[in-house]
Amino acid sequence: MKIASTFIMAFCLPVFLFSQISFEKDYSFDGIYHVYGKSVKQSSDGCYISAGITFDAGYGPSIFMFKADEKGDSLWFETNWIYVQEEVPYKMLEQPGLGYVAGPSYYNPFMSNILCYLVQTNFDGLRNWDEWYSGMYDYSFPVDFIINADEKTIILNNSVSMNGNEELVMMHEIDSNGIQLNTFSYPHDEDLSPICLIEKDDGGYLSAGFIGETSVLYLQSISAGFDEEWMIPHDVLNQLVNPYYLSLLEQDNENITAVTSTVNPDNNLAEGVILNFGTGGTLLEIHHIKQDYSIHFADAILSSDGHIIVCGKILEFESASETLLLYKISTDGEIIWERYFHGLGTAAGYALDQADDGGFAIAGMTRKSEQDLKRYYLLKTDEEGLVTSTDKHPAVKNEFTLRPNPAKDRVTLYPQNKRMNFNLMLVNSGGQQMMTLTGLKGAQEIDVGSFSPGIYLLRIISGDHSIVKKIVVRR
Repeated sequence: MKIASTFIMAFCLPVFLFSQISFEKDYSFDGIYHVYGKSVKQSSDGCYISAGITFDAGYGPSIFMFKADEKGDSLWFETNWIYVQEEVPYKMLEQPGLGYVAGPSYYNPFMSNILCYLVQTNFDGLRNWDEWYSGMYDYSFPVDFIINADEKTIILNNSVSMNGNEELVMMHEIDSNGIQLNTFSYPHDEDLSPICLIEKDDGGYLSAGFIGETSVLYLQSISAGFDEEWMIPHDVLNQLVNPYYLSLLEQDNENITAVTSTVNPDNNLAEGVILNFGTGGTLLEIHHIKQDYSIHFADAILSSDGHIIVCGKILEFESASETLLLYKISTDGEIIWERYFHGLGTAAGYALDQADDGGFAIAGMTRKSEQDLKRYYLLKTDEEGLVTSTDKHPAVKNEFTLRPNPAKDRVTLYPQNKRMNFNLMLVNSGGQQMMTLTGLKGAQEIDVGSFSPGIYLLRIISGDHSIVKKIVVRR
C-alpha cells in the first residue's frame, strides 16, 4: 500500500543533541480517509510499531498495524477490514522471536456482538494468525491486553449479559499461537468497568477502571495464579473527560500511580489528575494539574528517572482547535516541563513510549482544520521533549531570509520567489502560538516590539512543505 509522508518541524527550542534522533511526521494511506494512532512502542530492532483506527469511504472503523524505522520512515502498513470499537485504546506489542500482536476487540455487525480479538503478524507485517475469544455472557468489551513475563498474552475483558443485569470482569490467557489456555472471571456486586491492565513485579496483575458509568475509580489486584487479592473503590474524582483516558504506573510493588482527566466543576475546564496509592490500594495523595484551558491526559508512563510523562491534548473552546501536549511531571504533581505540537494545524496525542536513548515516541493524529481528514501523527523527541532534527526541504529553506535578526522591534521575511504563496505561524520557545498569518505573498514585516526577549520560531508553510526559522528578540 502506498504511503504519503510529510515532515513537520516542531515548535520547540532547538537543542543540538546529535546523539539522539528526533522527528515529527504525519502519514496518509491510499483508500483511507481517516487514520490515527492509538499506541506506539519501540521494537527490539530500534524501530517504532503502532496500532490505531482507520476509516475508508465504505468501511470502518478498522484496526491498522504500522512500522516505521528509527527515523520515522515507513516500513510497512497493514489493516484488517473488520469492524472494531473506535473508543478502545488499541495496542500493538512485540512477541520476542515471533512478530507483533495487535488487538483487543472485534465488532460483529451481523450479530451485534463484540468479541476479544488478536491478530499476530511476522516482523514484516504478514499475518500469522487471528483469533476471536468470547466471554461468559452475550457481550464482551475487551479493553486492554499485555504480554507477560512468560510471553503469554493476557486480555482484560468486561463481559455483560444481553439484558445488562449480569456483568463481570474477565481475563483470558492466550499462548503465542493464539490458543486460549484459561479464562478467569471476577464477579462483584458492583458493575466494574475495567480500562487498563499492568503486570506487577511479583508476577501478579493490577487492573483499574470505574464502577458502572460513574467516576468512582477502582483498583483490583490479581495474583500470579489469577486469584483476586483485593478490589478497592475510590470516590474522589469529578466528572470524567473520557473513561478510557486512564493509565496505571507501578513505581514498585507497594506504590502505584494512576493518571486520568476530570472536569473542574468551578470552571468546566478539563484538568489532569495524578493519584498515588500505597499498600493494598490505599490512596495516599491526589494532585490536580490545571491550566487556563482544558487539558486532556490520554496516556502516561514512568520515565527512566522516575517522573511521569504524559501525552494528550489541549482544547481551546473558542477556536475548537486541539494541540498535542507532552508533559513531564513529578509524582507529587509539579510540572517539570511542558511541550506543545501543532502538527498540520490541529493535533492530539493518544499514546507514548520511552525509547532506548531516553527520548519519547508519541502517536496520535493531526489535520489542518476540523473539516480536513485525520492523518496519523508520529513524533520522536529527545529526553527533554524536543524535536531537534533539521528539515527535509533545504531548497525551500533557502528561499526565505530574515532581516534584521536579532531584532528589537521589527523583523522582515524576504522570499526569493515573490510569487510564492505561503502562511506563517510564530510561536515562543514553549510552543505558545503568538500569531498566525495566511494567504501571503512577498516580503512580510513582523512586529516583535511587544515580545519579551528570547528565541521565537517562525513556521513557513508553502504547499506541502513546512520549514522553521529562528527569530531572536533582544532589547
